[in-house]
Amino acid sequence: MKYFLICTSLLLLCCTNALADDSKAVSLGQQVIHDCTKKTPSHLQEMNCEGDEKEALKKKMQEAYNLALMKAKERDKSEIADHDEPYSYAEKNLKASQKAFEHYMNKECYRQGRFLAGGNGEDDVVWGCEVDMQNERIQALNRKYE
Repeated sequence: MKYFLICTSLLLLCCTNALADDSKAVSLGQQVIHDCTKKTPSHLQEMNCEGDEKEALKKKMQEAYNLALMKAKERDKSEIADHDEPYSYAEKNLKASQKAFEHYMNKECYRQGRFLAGGNGEDDVVWGCEVDMQNERIQALNRKYE
């Protein structure tokens, strides 16, 4: 019985530490929202800050996509020169991939926000999700076409 209590105590201690570490993890989207909240005195200014961040992220996404699209077109052209037609269809596949990503992001972030059932935090959850997913997509596009 004594060993059982010692083992159970150690197990609880390990689980508690693991949970505490997970709660410290903050997504980029949550961090951006937190930063806007801290540096602005009013809700209106917070919304403007988030809007500015949204526009900056949208611009970064467009730049990454345009670069990837340019590289995909170059690849298709080189394949046409070698084989009379592209065999990877890089441009076509990138466009389809981007469209699928946008559809998935919209549906997934909406799903996450609906857990709050229209409450005050729903927009922040949706926006935080979009920030995280768009940053992941930007990194993926940059990795693929560096």
